[in-house]
Amino acid sequence: MMVKSSREQKLAVLDTEPFLSPSDRIPQDDSLSSLFLPSNLFQRSSRYNLCLYHIFAITVNMILAVILLWQIQTSPTSLGTSPMFLKDIIRYKQIKFISAEKSPLFGTPGPETDAAWDRLIDDASLRLSQPELARFNSSSIDLQDSPGKLAWLEVSHQIHCVDYIRKAINRNHYYAELSDSDWRKYINPHVDHCLNDMVQNIMCRGDTTPKFFEWETERIKPVITS
Repeated sequence: MMVKSSREQKLAVLDTEPFLSPSDRIPQDDSLSSLFLPSNLFQRSSRYNLCLYHIFAITVNMILAVILLWQIQTSPTSLGTSPMFLKDIIRYKQIKFISAEKSPLFGTPGPETDAAWDRLIDDASLRLSQPELARFNSSSIDLQDSPGKLAWLEVSHQIHCVDYIRKAINRNHYYAELSDSDWRKYINPHVDHCLNDMVQNIMCRGDTTPKFFEWETERIKPVITS
């Protein structure tokens, strides 16, 4: 019978013992993430990164919105479908509104106020060639004195409409001899057309400049300042 030496006995014991002690072993149901990072810490880190992403996205969107609003407030109204050649002609300038009492366009109807309105729309008519007109997919009447088609800018049409309503308000001065039936037949529909066109233009191109109020004597409500 062969007797093992003490050294061989020690090696045999080491061969039968596990490499890790029970306290050092990894439980069989643990995920791989437990080898590197506790699961609760991993979840907190993911939520933190997601929160940072949302904060960054919201901040960028707010900055872009502020820039866009600033550009809208400081830039002149776009010409929209205006012909390209007009963009090289039209110039914008800043003005301060004045009250009707100081405006030459209003007051007692007469030659002076009529002349002030005429100056605004004297040059309203435009001559468009057929190719220019085709860009708008529209038609118009021929000019009598030269080749081309008649057109107006919408701004001239709006000024004409305001002038027409002004004259309708002062019926006794401008339409004193017009009968009630002719008034209802010709004037009322034109006034409705002008009001409808102006309301739609105001809604589409509304001026966002703030207006302010003040009290006036003998008035029960505040009035808008100029």
